[in-house]
Amino acid sequence: EERSARSEYEWASQVGLEASEVAGDRPVTGLACLGGRDGAVVTGGWDGNVKLWERDAEAGLKVKPSRTLGEEEERVTCVRAMNGLVLACGTGVAGSVYRCRAGDGDDFAPAERVELRGHKMRLGRAAFHPQGEYALTTSHDRTMRMWSLSTGQEVLLQDGHFSAAHGLAVHKEGSLVCSTDFGGVSLIWDLRTGKKIQHFQGHSGRVLACDFAPDGFSLATGGDDGSVKIWDLRTKSMRSTAPAHRRLISTLEYSASGESILTASYDGTMRVLSARDSSKIRVLEGHDGRVCAGAWGEREIWSVGGDGTLKLWRGN
Repeated sequence: EERSARSEYEWASQVGLEASEVAGDRPVTGLACLGGRDGAVVTGGWDGNVKLWERDAEAGLKVKPSRTLGEEEERVTCVRAMNGLVLACGTGVAGSVYRCRAGDGDDFAPAERVELRGHKMRLGRAAFHPQGEYALTTSHDRTMRMWSLSTGQEVLLQDGHFSAAHGLAVHKEGSLVCSTDFGGVSLIWDLRTGKKIQHFQGHSGRVLACDFAPDGFSLATGGDDGSVKIWDLRTKSMRSTAPAHRRLISTLEYSASGESILTASYDGTMRVLSARDSSKIRVLEGHDGRVCAGAWGEREIWSVGGDGTLKLWRGN
């Protein structure tokens, strides 16, 4: 583990900007890596478009017209991807699932769309359940809901927040879900029983982002106060806290190894932090204004921002 951590930290310490492309004429706020396609990401923005991008060795970043998956009625603020499915949500009351069917050659055929409708107010975040049959969403109506991917029907409603629900993460085993809210609270739900089993509070202001560690024993959260807090699910206590950013943290995500955490912030930077003690490994600067989302690739980092750009970051 020590050797693995050192190797990842060394790589992260050398990461720099490799490519940048205008992804929209308005802020681009949703970002996800599309599993199964090397170098492919999906973006969503205030223009309502959900787009698929692929890295090109010669031309840098490009998007083909046929790779616009769909157009939402409202701003897109969150996208997720898994097994050829793309999940999008934003300022509207409904989310969308796009099924990207492989066509001839490398191109996708026109995407099939399933609507997730039932929330009473705008959505916060969305996530796939690891079994691949369900999606989950949070909303400012203070609820978290689970949906069938095949039918778009609601199969579970959890209420328990006293303010707008926003952040969302699903445990790798699929039994636990974390939802966060604008009151500074993070709740852990057991989907097997439908009950709230843990309650974490420690941030000053809204909690906007959360993620479970790959080992399943820890949870990281971030929000308005710019700090990253790591919670131990076994002892039900805070393990560490660090002032990572000067402004709010928009997204955070564990690396696949669990050794690092990538954060994006409205202070215009992303940071790679040690998941052990939240210490800083690398600061990534390049966006003109707020960074709305960051995501890990295989051996790369992607980001989108209020400047309308999609950026690719790589190490040696």
